[in-house]
Amino acid sequence: MSIELKSNGSPLLTVYYDGACHLCSREIDHYKKLPKADRVLWKDIADPHFDALKEGRELSEFNRTMHVKRPNGEFFQGVDAFLVIWEVLGKFSWLARIVNSRAGRPVFDLGYATFARIRIYLPKRKRDECEDGRCSLD
Repeated sequence: MSIELKSNGSPLLTVYYDGACHLCSREIDHYKKLPKADRVLWKDIADPHFDALKEGRELSEFNRTMHVKRPNGEFFQGVDAFLVIWEVLGKFSWLARIVNSRAGRPVFDLGYATFARIRIYLPKRKRDECEDGRCSLD
C-alpha cells in the first residue's frame, strides 16, 4: 500500500471510527496527538450528525468494521484500515511489518474479526460527558 501525499492541504485519509466505543475512541485519541494527524479527517460514526450514505456506505457497514477512505474514494476495512492509518501517520512501521508478515496476518485478521464482533458489547462512552476530554463509562 502506498499513500500519495496531497500538497493542497486536503486530508490524505478519512478515518471512520466509533466514538461511542471506549477502546476505539482511546486509540483514535492517541492517533490524533501524533505530529501528522492533521493529514487525516477523523469522522465519528456515532455522532448524531454523521450521514453514512453521504460517505458512500450504509451505517451498518461502518459499524461492522473500521473503515478508512483515500481521497480517490478507495475504502479499506479492518486490519487493512489500520495499516493505511499507520502509513499516513508515519508511525508504527515496525508493527505494520509484523501484521503483514506471513505468520502475523492471519493472527491479526482473526483477532480483529473477533474484536469487531464483540465491540458492540463493550462499555460505551456517554456523549455528554466526553466533551472536556474525560469520559465516563455507562
